[in-house]
Amino acid sequence: MTFPVRVTWKHHDPSTAVEEFIQAQADRLDRYVSDIVDCHVTVETPHHHHEHGNHFLVTVDVRVPGNEFVAKRDPEAADAHTDVHAAIKDAFESMKHQLQHHQGKRRDRQRQPRA
Repeated sequence: MTFPVRVTWKHHDPSTAVEEFIQAQADRLDRYVSDIVDCHVTVETPHHHHEHGNHFLVTVDVRVPGNEFVAKRDPEAADAHTDVHAAIKDAFESMKHQLQHHQGKRRDRQRQPRA
């Protein structure tokens, strides 16, 4: 199933190559939950560090019927990325874990016998 992927850029110029990378990462989420309604990705460069490079804040917001999940990578964290692709990959990895957890809980509810 195909779902819309919206990309918002803040304090950074849009990039077709990065948007294609985001689309590829988003397409993989369908492996974990098949009923994704919407995916919104924000790529932001909140601070401009001339000596240490720019750190990217990537937020992935995914909606499924009845739930919304948000994953982000804080640019102030110790593992902050100056590579936008690595920041995107980490944010989508975090989203993958949230969706797997959600799917597991959904399966557990379906398995429970009804009294």
